[in-house]
Amino acid sequence: MPLDFVFNNATYANDKVYFNLSTGAVATKAATIVADIKPYANGWYRCIATCEALATDNASFEIKVADADDSDSYSGDISKGVYIWGFQAEDVQAGTGASYPTSYIPNHSGGSVTRGVDEFSGTQDLTGVFTDSSQGTIYFEIEDLGHRSSGAAAVFRYGSATDNLQMAIYIENNGVKFYFYNKGAFLINANTDIGSTYKFAIVFNGTSLTGFRNTTKYGPLTDDETFDVTRVTNMNFETNSVKLKQLLYFPEALSDADCITLTTL
Repeated sequence: MPLDFVFNNATYANDKVYFNLSTGAVATKAATIVADIKPYANGWYRCIATCEALATDNASFEIKVADADDSDSYSGDISKGVYIWGFQAEDVQAGTGASYPTSYIPNHSGGSVTRGVDEFSGTQDLTGVFTDSSQGTIYFEIEDLGHRSSGAAAVFRYGSATDNLQMAIYIENNGVKFYFYNKGAFLINANTDIGSTYKFAIVFNGTSLTGFRNTTKYGPLTDDETFDVTRVTNMNFETNSVKLKQLLYFPEALSDADCITLTTL
């Protein structure tokens, strides 16, 4: 039984996407829609669809069941149906919304809810998060809370105290930088402003590191020693220096175009 999302009215040109709940796959969709389906336990799926508005106007959104893929009809069957839980609409407009669909925000009183609770400062265990040492991309969005004279105020750290830091967000008196300790060099060395938000993407492919900050590309920085991200077991974002708003990990080296899209404010 396919599930159909419809972005209604002229604002979205009535664009549709169908999800196959039997196979857990995105089926027919409009070219204007970016869609994904993620399996959860016990037959549940998270269905995600993003569509760009063509104009500023009233619009509506519909969720339907259908007899078949790319069909507008449903004959009805009292023995079949779907459960829907945790529906959520988010603004993904460049500069004002999230880069990716975020986790569910409970809201039992109507209206909109701010996702400020997801902002993070402190130490977080990352054991088992990074799974591929040969390639990958780490994306994070931070807010510069205040510079300090020197030192790594926010770091991704290897677990052993005897290991050198392999990556660090370096907080100095003129901004946030990205430092790679194995090479003793900055990958990203650019000033930031207190109170401003910045999006970083760090790409590694086994031979080099490339950085992006707010769409600007840095590097590549040749890595003579293979960077083994699977050994990174924790991160620490110092409360008074930087605040983490979003952290994503991709087990592949994303393209330059993908990283530019990710780091667009």
